[in-house]
Amino acid sequence: MTTDRTYGIEIECFANVGQIQLAQEITANFALQGINHSVTVVGRYRPTTDGANVSEWEIKPDGSLRATPTQARNGYRGIEVVSPVLRGIDGLKALKVVTDALNRNNCKVNKSAGLHIHHGVNEREMRLVAANWFRAEDLVMAGLPESRRHNRYCKRYRNLITGTDNIGRLCRDKYVALNLSSYALRKTIEFRCAAGSVEYDKIANWAMFTQAFVERSTVAEVAAGTAQELADWVAPQTAQPNFKAGSLKAQLRDFLATPRRWSEVKAHFGRQMSKEKVALQAAGMIESHGDFFKSVSPGNAVYREAAQWFLGRVQQFSPAMAVAA
Repeated sequence: MTTDRTYGIEIECFANVGQIQLAQEITANFALQGINHSVTVVGRYRPTTDGANVSEWEIKPDGSLRATPTQARNGYRGIEVVSPVLRGIDGLKALKVVTDALNRNNCKVNKSAGLHIHHGVNEREMRLVAANWFRAEDLVMAGLPESRRHNRYCKRYRNLITGTDNIGRLCRDKYVALNLSSYALRKTIEFRCAAGSVEYDKIANWAMFTQAFVERSTVAEVAAGTAQELADWVAPQTAQPNFKAGSLKAQLRDFLATPRRWSEVKAHFGRQMSKEKVALQAAGMIESHGDFFKSVSPGNAVYREAAQWFLGRVQQFSPAMAVAA
């Protein structure tokens, strides 16, 4: 975090300890670290709207989370830990205190949990970030787990927009990968697409990644760039499996550059493509969208490498960001 832009973090997870106990422990550790923050427990879910709040974290229940059978048997319940308005490295230091406490108390995540990051913006910045997200969304989502790529709580722009007549819904729908409806309420935009985590490194690097996306998107010459230029600075560098030129796998990967129904694939190649389809899906190089299959950029969920690569490309990475003990 090399700018003074405000940000906020919402951690969805599961705990089998009392929320009051957890809040008291985190507050005590803030005091030990000399951080003037505290934690309060909210008895029911409510939106966090107080933009002036700069010191109070909240722990609240989250009914959207679904514990696994094992978690449920062990008394785990879904909670959301919500930060106050944060800035810079000081915000990351407070985050470290919170994640340390969550891990000491064996808090867990599963595929139903997400990680949400807010960044303060003005109206012009909101529009520029949204425009760039529309172009870069597929590339960013390729680096996230499958559970986040097709999720009703972080729907993709491209799955919602079919023409200019329904672009306006993006400013009204909360459950999209980049939530613009938050602007009217808090003067922020919210990245909702990351998988849940209680690990400091993953959360901090995703916060840095998304803030760098905001900063880079608001530079005029980049905002006016082409989709390929955006791909060049957004896409995590991941190794693509090498398939022999002309092989069935290579042909299938190239054929699916345009989304196709599987019936089209069989008509073009014959039934022997089923094994190649399985191999390409296992390699994360094709994915299904209803009746359609298409090739995708390979990716992974290792936020540290993706964030550091991204920040290095936009010349914003600094050793001062590493605050983990």
